[in-house]
Formats: sequence, structure tokens, C-alpha cells
Amino acid sequence: AICRRLLSNNFPQANLKFHNILDRVYQELEKLK
Repeated sequence: AICRRLLSNNFPQANLKFHNILDRVYQELEKLK
């Protein structure tokens, strides 16, 4: 969540798609854990 906030602050709505991809990656990592 912290990483997401940092990314949101550094890269606003410009990289929304990239942000969504990171969301999927985080979900996959949580599954692996």
C-alpha cells in the first residue's frame, strides 16, 4: 500500500495503466506468499 501511494504521488493519472499492472503484480505476489 505504501509503494502504491508513493507511485501515485510520483506518477499521477498519467501512468494509470501501469498502476493497474502493478496492482496485478502485487496480487500475484500475495498469492505466492
